[in-house]
Amino acid sequence: MPTNHTKTDRLQHFASETFTLSGDVHRLITFLNQSLKHKGFIFGLTRTESGEFGISIYATREGENTPSS
Repeated sequence: MPTNHTKTDRLQHFASETFTLSGDVHRLITFLNQSLKHKGFIFGLTRTESGEFGISIYATREGENTPSS
């Protein structure tokens, strides 16, 4: 019987950290997502009220079966 997984069921929070950054931070996250999505990693970006950036790394279940290069 097929299982219907939601997007959050397929994501496992791997790590997160808050940084004081400036510049094209969103472009960095886009670059990382485009470069590493096929390896099973997705990067998220948030901005705190104090202006710092929170970066989160998620591992996807699809990436578990991806052969390493």
